[in-house]
Order: sequence, then structure tokens, then C-alpha cells
Amino acid sequence: EQAGTPQGTPAVAPAMAAAGTVVLIAICCLRLARGVPRLWRSLVQLRQHREVLRIVARKDERHPDLVLIDHPVPVAYCLPARDRPIVMSTGARARLRPTELAAVLAHERAHLRHRHHLLLLLLDLTYTLVPWPPTLRRAKVSLPPLLEMAADDDAARRCGPSALSGALRRLAVMPGPAGPAGLPGPAGALAAAGTGTGTRGQAMARRLAR
Repeated sequence: EQAGTPQGTPAVAPAMAAAGTVVLIAICCLRLARGVPRLWRSLVQLRQHREVLRIVARKDERHPDLVLIDHPVPVAYCLPARDRPIVMSTGARARLRPTELAAVLAHERAHLRHRHHLLLLLLDLTYTLVPWPPTLRRAKVSLPPLLEMAADDDAARRCGPSALSGALRRLAVMPGPAGPAGLPGPAGALAAAGTGTGTRGQAMARRLAR
């Protein structure tokens, strides 16, 4: 009987491992079935937003990759598109000095050049499949502001930190009673102006003070 025990035990381990693998695959498939439609809706909304911009936005005369929308609230963001992917409101355009405008454009171009939209999409897909690892949960929260700071650093190197910090101060949107006053960008957009601009401006000021 003692000799038969070691022979039976190894047969159980592969069966348990196979069962665990099947359960894990089933869970991932279920999450994928729920998450993919949501991601697809975001992509559809992004495409619809680009189509609307072609109708309501107007080209900027000096910058071929910039379009303007008529709205007093300061808004600036970029879209993962081939043609004219930087969108700015007339309210933001009117607030910015030439050097500050250059810094905002450099910020948005950094997002596009470094494919930050793709990084966020890949993170979203991974999180949809396996949301349990603490590292992924932390990345889901911390990656977007880190990408904004990376674009800020790129703009500061190209246009000077003073121009960027001035732009962030001018584009800061104070939250109102019902939430942020800034216009919401579409899913998949990365914004230089909007909620969090004041915090990034303070962080930039601290870096300048060092």
C-alpha cells in the first residue's frame, strides 16, 4: 500500500493543473467577451468624434496639424489619427501666448510621436484579460498621469520649462460643484488642458525650483 501511494499522487497533480488551466481560460474568455465590446465602442466613438471634427472644426492657418473648435472653455487634446490630430478650443487659443502655444503643441506631438495612445490601449486590453495582479491595477491608475508628465518633460525640453508652466497655469480648469468644468475629450484622447492641469503645473513648478 505504501508503495502504491507515490504512484497515485503524481497522477492527481496534472489533472488539477489541467482543471485550473481550464478555469483560468474560461475566466479570461468571459472577461474578454465583456471587455472587447467596450473597447470596440470606444474606437467607434473615437472615429465618430473625428468625423464630427471634420464638420465643426476649422483649420489653424499657422499649424497644419491643429484644428480649432469654437468654445470658451480651454481644451487641448490629440487623437490617434493621420490627419490634423491636435484639437484645441478657441478659448485655449486665446489664452496662450505664442511660446505657450508652442509648448502645448509640443506636448501633444510628444503623445503622438511616442505612441502613448497605443500604450494605454495595450494596458486596457491586458487589464481586461487579467485584472488581478496588483501591478496592473496600479498601472491602470498611474500610467495616464505619468504619460502626461512625460509629454510635459518633452515640451519643456523643446520650448523651455517657463513656457510650459505658463501654459499649464493659463489652461488650468477649476472644478465646479457638478464636477470638472473642462469639456470631456473622447475616449482615447490625451489632453494637455483639462482636469489635472493645475496639479501638473504645480509639479512642473517644483521641478523648476530644484
